[in-house]
Amino acid sequence: MSKFFKKNTIILKVIWLLFLLSLLLPTYTFVDGEKIWGYSLFLFGWFDTLMANDIKEWYCWYANITFIILSFRYQKRSISNLIFAILTLCLVAKTFLITEYWQNEAYPSQILTRDLGYYLWVVALVLLSCYIIIKFFFKKQQL
Repeated sequence: MSKFFKKNTIILKVIWLLFLLSLLLPTYTFVDGEKIWGYSLFLFGWFDTLMANDIKEWYCWYANITFIILSFRYQKRSISNLIFAILTLCLVAKTFLITEYWQNEAYPSQILTRDLGYYLWVVALVLLSCYIIIKFFFKKQQL
């Protein structure tokens, strides 16, 4: 097993459980009743950043990249981790502004509701980012 999974940190395991659950659940429900699942957004969200020129919020998908980087570096107390954590929080906050999604090339679909997968994703990213920030500023305490 990799060094990443040998760490006995309960908080990281809970965060990754939340993240993985978010991939298996619906993320958005559209006005027409269709749903999009978390794994679909995770796998193809980067492509939406290229295609959705008039929807500027889709670059928030890159919070997944910062999340993965922080997951591998969460034990280190460094300024780069702090920057990644703050960037992740900013990107996650920006996702609340997303109101439409390109389901096809013709026109974007309006998002009716955010589903459980979306909120689990937000919680996972916010928890890891807050853990990194707290660890950075309170070095004497063992987290």
